[in-house]
Amino acid sequence: MSEPAGSIAEIRALTGEAEGLVVAGSILPLAAEPRGGLRCSVRIPGSAARFSEGTLVELDTPECLYLGAVRGNPAGDAITVEVEHELSKAMLGAVRKTWGTEERSED
Repeated sequence: MSEPAGSIAEIRALTGEAEGLVVAGSILPLAAEPRGGLRCSVRIPGSAARFSEGTLVELDTPECLYLGAVRGNPAGDAITVEVEHELSKAMLGAVRKTWGTEERSED
């Protein structure tokens, strides 16, 4: 998995009390997990407390879409996310093009 540290991300809660909440944040350095996954902290001032343990989240950066779950309680203005999947935006674009579902701009 690539390291998105320093990336500005859109964080979307997929489950839990914060379901549907979308906020902007910044990803702090990642740490490798013993079983091969990655864990990162995401700074989201003013909204961290709304993301409880176990909330499934998307971290949408310019290069990749990361899927994971919040681990532990929010600490100050940051949450900890255990990254389960990483999807390259280039790969997603190719799949969308193949399946005829690429996003279309409305001119």
